[in-house]
Amino acid sequence: KLEERLGRVEARLEGIDERLNHLEQGFVALENRVGNLEQRVAALEVSVGSLHAKIGELAVANDFLSRKLKPWTGK
Repeated sequence: KLEERLGRVEARLEGIDERLNHLEQGFVALENRVGNLEQRVAALEVSVGSLHAKIGELAVANDFLSRKLKPWTGK
């Protein structure tokens, strides 16, 4: 009877070990996805910064051109 109980306990421990391995693999996959997302966010932040700079440049150019063209357009 003791041998049967030990066998059941060992089987349960093996099942727990398998589940832990699956959880660990899932955690590693999640870590990889988070790392990839962090890289993408960093790249987007750079892109947004570049876009803001370009918008600033275009606003300055637009203002300059509108002042220079004012005598010809009357606006």
